[in-house]
Amino acid sequence: MNIPFDTSNIQLYDIVLMIMGTLLFIACLIIFVIQSIQTKVSKTLIAFFALSIIMVGFPAITKIQVGEQFTLEKQLRKTAKIIAAGNTKPATIKEFRTTLASMEKSGSPIEDPELLTSIARAQYEIGEVDMAKTYTQQALEINSSYLPALQLQNITVQHDRKSDSLATSLERAAAPDASAADSANVKAIISMINKESVKLSNPELLKRAAAFESETGNREEASLLLKRSKTLESIER
Repeated sequence: MNIPFDTSNIQLYDIVLMIMGTLLFIACLIIFVIQSIQTKVSKTLIAFFALSIIMVGFPAITKIQVGEQFTLEKQLRKTAKIIAAGNTKPATIKEFRTTLASMEKSGSPIEDPELLTSIARAQYEIGEVDMAKTYTQQALEINSSYLPALQLQNITVQHDRKSDSLATSLERAAAPDASAADSANVKAIISMINKESVKLSNPELLKRAAAFESETGNREEASLLLKRSKTLESIER
């Protein structure tokens, strides 16, 4: 497997450590040759040999870890983008979650607001709104003016408001004393949800909205709401 090395991330202390380690190794090697000729090699010299190898190798190990993180980030960007585009196939979601879990276990925080927002968009698409809010907030903590994150934050706020409004209006429209205005209010809320590209995350609420639209003659909208409900129910939690 090819592991990419980002030389731009090499710090000054890495360079100093490698130079000092190399000089120590050379010095130990010279002393080793001299002592070998004298048929006596001290144990202390062996310890310094080991130290020099560690000093030279430590920065390289660090870069390998950076490379592994780079690979995970690349895969995470890819799967998050696919899911955000509407591809909610189980295999894709599983790969997305597995890669995200590996990133979190690595102990290296994600510091790219673009990647954090992509993760949030994917989670929003599969109905994990609370997690979407969390990653959106992390993106904004890094860059408070990052527009895509601000837009997604607004969508999640609208999601909560519209979900509550729709649930309340559906209850009102189903009441014995419901009026035509109550039904009109439900339709207005559903229309606004579609217009603002808000994707509801509650399968049961979607089913209720679909049943309402079907009963009032809008079978096309009912079909779309039911499809979204079934998609969310098919996703393993």
